[in-house]
Amino acid sequence: MYNLIKVAFLNIFRRKKRTALALLGIIVGIASLIILVSVVDGLYEESFATLGKMQGITVFSADALAPFASEMSMSYKMKLESVQGVKVAIPQILQIVGTIDNKKTVATGPQSSYSVIGLDPENYDELIYNTVKENLISGQLLKSSDKDYVLISTVLAEDYKKSIGSKIDLDGKEFKIKGIFKAETSTLEKQILISLDGARESYGIAMDKTNLFNVITVDPSESDAIAEKIEFKYEELKAVGQQERMKTVGSFLDYLRYLVIVVTLIAAIIAGLGVVNTMLMSVMERIKEIGTLKAVGWSKANIIYSVVFESAIIGIFGGILGIVIGIVGSALFEYFFAINTAVTFSLVIQCFLFAFVLGILGGIYPAIVASKMDPVEALRGN
Repeated sequence: MYNLIKVAFLNIFRRKKRTALALLGIIVGIASLIILVSVVDGLYEESFATLGKMQGITVFSADALAPFASEMSMSYKMKLESVQGVKVAIPQILQIVGTIDNKKTVATGPQSSYSVIGLDPENYDELIYNTVKENLISGQLLKSSDKDYVLISTVLAEDYKKSIGSKIDLDGKEFKIKGIFKAETSTLEKQILISLDGARESYGIAMDKTNLFNVITVDPSESDAIAEKIEFKYEELKAVGQQERMKTVGSFLDYLRYLVIVVTLIAAIIAGLGVVNTMLMSVMERIKEIGTLKAVGWSKANIIYSVVFESAIIGIFGGILGIVIGIVGSALFEYFFAINTAVTFSLVIQCFLFAFVLGILGGIYPAIVASKMDPVEALRGN
């Protein structure tokens, strides 16, 4: 067995260019798989970390495509608070930021768009944004009367060279920075907090209107049941509880992960065909050599093992190099695009095993072709 492996190693380096091309195909396939899946897994972790901090039920117009496109009357505040189990209904303005300092915000991923959150500062303790109190690095928290002030994250402050007292233009409206906070997730890094009335004035929303309500329940475990009550009582409203948020986001990210895997597997299979081609050409070029080996006593099994070992080694090296490049590429992707990635141990092992199996499968057909060669005909070079 040792001699078979040794022969396989020597054969790999006899055709360096062809081997390199076969390796390149596997490397690209495995690296792509690592990078793309790590991005989706990073989004998965980030999304659930953010959702885990969200309290209550998000209520908005049922006919709106998204909460930021919703418009609701403030009269719903009392209606929602009349539902049994509801503690308080907090109005909130949510708008996507189109320009910062008169420059369009560049969207490079699902978490890259900045958003303005208009809320009543007196309700900080009832919202996910109560973490701002604990993570305020400099400046002060907003007051209800602070229509022309904002709170921003350290990421935005760094990206746009802002500090306490600096001015920032959001979609044509100028604000002053009153405080800078450190966000606990990258999603919150992209959010800009302003007062509820300031958001209304800036985005032309009437004083008796809001985008959505964040409904806080007396018992958090009852949020999904109460969400169903709200939708039953008010058919014109959409109420999304904690479990539904997680289920919706989880289903989407699972679908995205499967899609990424299928696409990259197709690329990897194409790489496997490259291995088949490389091994088949190698076998054809070594007809006399194979004939000699069979003439001196090598069995069909030995020939098959020799060729399969050779292709398996290509798969192993391709897998290792692909994993290394994929991990580096994933880190660079996170650095340049500010999107969390997650390269898990199981992903690395799965990619390595896939490359190994791909290498073996790529050598089976050429190995069978080689094993069926007639020694006499092979020595003649036919």
